[in-house]
Amino acid sequence: MEVGNVAIEEFVFIRISEQEARTLLVGGIQRCTISNCIPRSHDDLEVEFICVLIVGGEAFAFFDVEDDVDEAVLVPISLREAERLICRGARRCTVINR
Repeated sequence: MEVGNVAIEEFVFIRISEQEARTLLVGGIQRCTISNCIPRSHDDLEVEFICVLIVGGEAFAFFDVEDDVDEAVLVPISLREAERLICRGARRCTVINR
């Protein structure tokens, strides 16, 4: 979404059942990549930090990584680091519990 000169990219995480997850995976939906390293931009690879995801007592920095295809990359971080990032202005990812 673009508002004036500001582009806002929103990702929403929805908790689903194991059955729903299996159905999506069988249908070809890919899992997010979990990496211990923060992705870095280079040549044809664009990396954008999106938000901090906190779920089930775990925290992740969420990145949108784009080359020819968009890829979601989650990097595990401590809860303390997550709160520090949020206090410094990082967005907290939206999580919908159904």
